[in-house]
Amino acid sequence: MKLQPYLAAGVMAMAFLSAAVRADPLDPKRVPADAKWVIHLDMDATRRSQTWDLLAAKIKQEPEQILQGKIDTMSTDLGIKFPDDVHGVTLFGRGFGEQSGAILLDAAMDQAKITAALQANVAFKKISYNSHDILSWFDKDNNKTMYGCFATPSLAVMADSVEQVQAALDVRDGKTASLKPADALATGKGSTILLYLAGDGLEELAKVHPESPMLAQLNSAWVTISQEEGKLVVRAALNAKTSDAAEQIKKMAEGVQSFMAMSGGAEGADHRAKLAAAVMAGLALKTSGQTLDAELPVSMENVASFLNAMPKRGPAGGGPPGAPAHP
Repeated sequence: MKLQPYLAAGVMAMAFLSAAVRADPLDPKRVPADAKWVIHLDMDATRRSQTWDLLAAKIKQEPEQILQGKIDTMSTDLGIKFPDDVHGVTLFGRGFGEQSGAILLDAAMDQAKITAALQANVAFKKISYNSHDILSWFDKDNNKTMYGCFATPSLAVMADSVEQVQAALDVRDGKTASLKPADALATGKGSTILLYLAGDGLEELAKVHPESPMLAQLNSAWVTISQEEGKLVVRAALNAKTSDAAEQIKKMAEGVQSFMAMSGGAEGADHRAKLAAAVMAGLALKTSGQTLDAELPVSMENVASFLNAMPKRGPAGGGPPGAPAHP
């Protein structure tokens, strides 16, 4: 059983626009205090949004139903009804390298069914950790050992490192410190946030990705995607090393905005170029000291047009229709 590709497919499907009932925003108490990045999808809020209605319809309209097939398989293997049983997904990383992150899945799951399926894996093991059982298995698709644990009846933790599962459990059990609401990773703003992304200590990420010089100019950043008054609103705040760096990044963003306006207004411009220009025209940028704030409201009409303009997906890599694509 391959849990990681299925969870990844679900997260990617909802984060692409970037997815008893309760809507939970990011809970800092679930994330270790030394985390460097975090991504949170509030599936309860997403499921009730116009954005989800459009995205769900798009997924079902795929000619080969590849993504829908992945979602259906995930639902079957995890013993959940997607998206109704999924309340939220949180990913965090205590670094930017390999084996530094973990996934927290808040959902109604059939734990017995999942455990029985994992026990069929030849590399299955059970590791006792405090009051928890950490399960491990070998994921052939990704050629690595995976680790997971049911922290509570409705919260599963998974990672490709047992240390990261243990870190998540320690935070949940109150044994180690968690993020505080005032920390850089938890300060994103917006009402009815569907998707939240944040990173701190971005100079470390710049070392991993030296091809992106802008990262070296940033301390931290957050991005939110919200549904507000019939619009999809993207907000971002970038904290730069200096006020000059913030101004330079602002000018770069304005340059991209101008380029897209020119491309969309050029003679013979296609529908997607015109649509991109129309969307980017609404981008508002403002600097205050070392901080660059950005806001981009997108009408639901333009969201629908964007989805309709996406190319139809067919089988990846020449494989048979419906074959799962490996991340």
